[in-house]
Amino acid sequence: MAGKRFLNLILCFAVLFSVPVFAQSVPFTWGHQWGVGARAMGMGGAYTALADDYSGLYYNPAGLGQIDQSQIFWTFSHLLYSNRATFLGSENLEKSAYTKLNDLGAVIPLPTVSGSLVLGFGIHRVQDYDKSLFVTRVINTPGDSVTWQYDEMEEGGLRQASFGGSIEMAPDLFLGMSVNFWYGVDEYTWRFTELDEPYDLYTFSEFHETTFIKTRFVGVNLSAGFLYKVMETFRLGLVVETPVNLNASEDWEYSQKTRWDDGVTTQDTTDSGLWEYSVRSPWKIRLGGALSLGPLLLSGDVQLTDYTQIRYSSDPAETGSDFSDTNLDIRRNFQNTMDYRIGAEFHIPATPVRLRGGWGIVHSPLKNALSSWNRTYISLGGGAMISDRLILDGAYVYTGWDGVGDEVIEKEKIKAAKILISLTYLM
Repeated sequence: MAGKRFLNLILCFAVLFSVPVFAQSVPFTWGHQWGVGARAMGMGGAYTALADDYSGLYYNPAGLGQIDQSQIFWTFSHLLYSNRATFLGSENLEKSAYTKLNDLGAVIPLPTVSGSLVLGFGIHRVQDYDKSLFVTRVINTPGDSVTWQYDEMEEGGLRQASFGGSIEMAPDLFLGMSVNFWYGVDEYTWRFTELDEPYDLYTFSEFHETTFIKTRFVGVNLSAGFLYKVMETFRLGLVVETPVNLNASEDWEYSQKTRWDDGVTTQDTTDSGLWEYSVRSPWKIRLGGALSLGPLLLSGDVQLTDYTQIRYSSDPAETGSDFSDTNLDIRRNFQNTMDYRIGAEFHIPATPVRLRGGWGIVHSPLKNALSSWNRTYISLGGGAMISDRLILDGAYVYTGWDGVGDEVIEKEKIKAAKILISLTYLM
């Protein structure tokens, strides 16, 4: 029994410290950021120079000025997630699915003497934390064998409640700004179980170690952009996003339980607490262009993110170190990234149908990252005006990447796909 508990201790330290702690503890690197709206996502998220529907509030608020009719916008999403993980030499596959309301909002053009003035407001689900991992391995030890189970489940995400507007400052030149209130919850459960199986030779039956962390986030930032119709067939867009000042409140619980063959359960350890911290995201700058060639519309975006600018203003909860040490680790180990997106839309002549496709790459924020840690995604989509007042759009977005392995989970191959359905009601 003592040998088993010693192995448990090794496992716990491997889980906690084998991956660089700074990489795990920064909320802006958790989960995956998808985007807003089925039309935009069907074009790979390359929407900075388009932004001519409600989702422009997210991609480039300046683009709202192109809208001349009030609209209400909904998007529902279905996330498919799979994780093929290698645990102590044994490969395990876990699949999960999540259905959410992704976006809800409205756009209202206001009357003007000349030009345009358009307001927009709504909520967007901008980052998903949803994932799960359940792996099992039989461990052979001298004189006995035990079964180890490693379970990990995370649910939640970050949302924006945004209010913004756009004004046409000069013919075909639009300026826009939005205020984004960030909020969200992340619920993370980690459990290690040791079972006296398959032989059950001694009085020990099972051991459980569980950690539960519930983190609530609140923050705010601004987005400012411009969009210029250089000519009838070509548009340019630029967006600057200020840092998000994110405040986190983290409730955590920890427990150990041992059950013996006689049915008696020993509550070895329990603990709980509350930790609060603040962290600031980096600036983001995004440039885009869009070219119209008859029924074909092409778009492209490039985004610069300097992850070395992430800063804690109070001690992060997970690391056990003070915020100044964590900030130095971020500066040393994070990097600038340049992400790219391209998209296309084809309007089938004499029909209301539009077909879309896109591609993008989001680079790892870590220096010297393997290329397999980058997230490349492809998208397909389509849409049609199904009545005088209703537009239906759909998109399928697929991505995959390798997780950063450690001494317990040696490697992970993660695949994720998101299906989005958007409805736009023209008023």
